Amino acid sequence: MAERIHLQGVTKGARHLIIEAAREAITDAGGWIVDFRLFSNLALSLIFELERDRLSQLLDRFAQTAIYLTDESRDVAQRLATRGGAGDVRILFNLTFQEGDGDLRIPVPAIPG
Repeated sequence: MAERIHLQGVTKGARHLIIEAAREAITDAGGWIVDFRLFSNLALSLIFELERDRLSQLLDRFAQTAIYLTDESRDVAQRLATRGGAGDVRILFNLTFQEGDGDLRIPVPAIPG
């Protein structure tokens, strides 16, 4: 069974660009996204798994983007990364978009007929 941790981050970046940057950071570190939820344009919740020994690589990739982990989240992840050992880590990652206003409108396509 995979160990579980919860990480929180914040960004001022453009939502579409940051979502893509987060996906790239996770997959480049060898992780795989299990589930996601988008809360209007306010927040993104990702569940992903990653091998523990790749956690430092993920933190480095996040540091290269406009995704800023909270101090507590960074400490939890770094402690786990330096503890050593093999195995997967299941990560619940909540990312808040500071520029979001909660009023994301998605046009619904017309139904023919």
